[in-house]
Formats: sequence, structure tokens, C-alpha cells
Amino acid sequence: MVHYGDLINSLSKRDLNPSAQSLFYSDSFIHVFENPYKYMEDAKKIMTDPYTSIQEKKIAIYSMQKMGLSNYLEWNNFMYRLYKNGKINHNELEISISGRSLVEYHILERSYKDKRVKAFFTLLISDSTLTNKEKYKKIVSGEIWKGLDRHMSDSYPCIYLIGDSLAKAKRRAQ
Repeated sequence: MVHYGDLINSLSKRDLNPSAQSLFYSDSFIHVFENPYKYMEDAKKIMTDPYTSIQEKKIAIYSMQKMGLSNYLEWNNFMYRLYKNGKINHNELEISISGRSLVEYHILERSYKDKRVKAFFTLLISDSTLTNKEKYKKIVSGEIWKGLDRHMSDSYPCIYLIGDSLAKAKRRAQ
């Protein structure tokens, strides 16, 4: 079992500007990423802690991006409330909503026909403080998904290796 807060803290100290890819050199991060439901409440605590650094918040956001649709909508509604209350910035909200750094076929884009997804993006479109309204409209219409669907052969490609770390994969390749 991974202690979530310690993992986030140590990853942020190791890499002051973590990319999504660099996080997958950590077996512990992979464990959290593959089991986000176990850590969602811990991630929420990190996101609301006023002493959490921007790097720690980004890592926490990245760690939640493999959830199923219902949980990921719950997570993103939580993130939106944090944004509206000034607890996170626009960039942090966008990392969570788009998931682009980890998943090419993001669950919200794949689920554009779901009424809950439509309601969530309709809320975002109506928010005068957000700037990506055209992107949100393309998600709701399915335009983004249809564009991705034509270019990708796999149904859910990710940059990480399931059940293995990039470091282990690299050692085996040598």
C-alpha cells in the first residue's frame, strides 16, 4: 500500500516540473494511477490543502486520470468547485479536464454522448471565466472524439506500460 501524501511529496521534490511521462518511472505512481479509486479522498485532501505546491497538485491530478466515467466526473466537478473557490488555477483545472498529457483517448471525450458529460461541459461553456469554450463545444458535439477515432488504431492507448514501470522496461531492453 502506498502512502499517497508521501508519494506526491517525494515525486514533487525529485522533479520540480514533472511531466506526465516522468512520473511513470515510479512504480508507486503507477500503482496509484492504476488504482485511483483507493486514493481519490487523499487526492482531494491534497488539492484542498493550502500548503500544497503547484507541482504536488499537478501530480495528484495526473494520478487520478485513469478513473472510470462516474468517478472521473465526480473528480472533475470537485475540481471545478475548487477552481470557482480560488483553490486551484485555470491550468490545473484544464489538466484534469483534458487529461491530454496521459491519455490520448480521454474518458470525457470518449463519453461525449453521456448526458452527465454533456451537463458538465454545458456548465463549463456557460462559465464566463473559462476560455476553452470552443474546445468544450467540440467535446460535447463529439467532434474531438471523431477526429481522434480516425487517427488512432487502439481503443485506449496510453503512454505508460500497464503493470510495469518505464524504468523496468528500459532495463529489460538493455
